[in-house]
Amino acid sequence: AQKKLLACLLQNQSGSIDLALLTQQNALPPRLAERMCRLLRLAIIFSTRRRDDTLPAVRLQADDDALHLTLPAGWLEAHPLRSELLEQESHYQSYVHWLLTLS
Repeated sequence: AQKKLLACLLQNQSGSIDLALLTQQNALPPRLAERMCRLLRLAIIFSTRRRDDTLPAVRLQADDDALHLTLPAGWLEAHPLRSELLEQESHYQSYVHWLLTLS
């Protein structure tokens, strides 16, 4: 069961999200698997080409299926690649009716 969950999470780590995969695993309730998937996807974006001096102090608020990510002032403008990746991620998540807002 755990291997299937890990496989589902890895298959959903980037790009379009396949909710069917997350509901087919039986290690966790589907909503919890979905939340793990969302956190993994954000963690991957922030760890890409990681240097300690580029990791921001992030605040993540959850309200049911809505996530709000708050970054330090000017961080998105100073890191255009990650800013673009986060915008893309917001779109990918919106396709499965998950709200991800950035500020």
